[in-house]
Formats: sequence, structure tokens, C-alpha cells
Amino acid sequence: MITKLKNPFSRQYEDVKDLFTSSMIQWTNNRSGGSYADENCVDDGHEFIPFLSHALLTRPEMYGFSVQNSQFLPMVVNLLMEILELNGKTPVKCFHRINANITFPTEKMLPSEPHIDHQFPHENMLIYLTNKGGTTVVGDEVYEPKEDDIICFPGQSIHYMHPPKTGGRVIIVATYETVN
Repeated sequence: MITKLKNPFSRQYEDVKDLFTSSMIQWTNNRSGGSYADENCVDDGHEFIPFLSHALLTRPEMYGFSVQNSQFLPMVVNLLMEILELNGKTPVKCFHRINANITFPTEKMLPSEPHIDHQFPHENMLIYLTNKGGTTVVGDEVYEPKEDDIICFPGQSIHYMHPPKTGGRVIIVATYETVN
């Protein structure tokens, strides 16, 4: 279910990584509770985890279609396409949502709420820009990320993350649809 993708380590990748791990990005404070999250998750050993977000492409559930929300969207889309092409994951029909997120340790250190991102067919990609940990769980699979790892998994898979033990876990998350 979880597929580790090859990282191109290109100039484009380094530019995106440098940007989103710098102080140049404007972040918005959010509380997790992604689309279709289980509202009873706190009673089930999970919690809604606050995080900082830089929305590049807003989710289509907000307006009925995705909307560019950042001047950095073209730069990130070019990188995502480079990654997908390198890994034989093209052609891409469309991107539905692209976000950069920072999560921090929490008081309870419980995992985030189990959720799926959209109620329609899609794929998820995560790019880990820091080496702070924060495992990703997809179904029964646990992924221990390292800096510069990239994974993808089917979008209809229930998934969640554990907060990092220290520092800020910076990722880029993209949901997309392929032609096949």
C-alpha cells in the first residue's frame, strides 16, 4: 500500500526544500480534523493535532473546485511532476490539494485522527523535508520517515500520523488523480 518513491534530488527539489524550511513562508495555524475524520477519535487513542499550514492548492470540497492559494504553487507542481515522472506515475489528470504542513510534539503525544483526504478516487504523496520523525500509518502499515523520503499511497486508505518527538516535522502533502 505505501510505496517509497525515488527522490530526484534536483535543483528544483533543493529550492522547494530550502523555501519550506526557511523563515520565508507564511504559515496559518490549523487544527487537524481532515475531511471525513472520525469525530470520536479522541476517545479511541487519537487526538486532533494542531499544525501550521501553507495551502498551495485548496481542497475542492471548499468551493467545488481546487483554488491556487500561493505564489509558490507552480514551483511545487513542477517538482511533483518531476517526482511522478521519475517514478513512472504519470500521466496526472489533476492535483486536488497541495499543502505544506508543520507539526510539533503534543502534550499527550497521541496520533492524529484516522482520516481520508477526499471522498473520491485519488492518490496521496508525502514529501518529508525534515528529519524529525513522526511516523505515518496507512491501514496496517507504519512508515518511519527520514529527511528527503517521498511516499505515496492510495487515497481511499485510512491514514494518520504520530507527532514528532522533538522539533517541527515539515512535509508537503499532495493529493492527485492519474489518468489510469
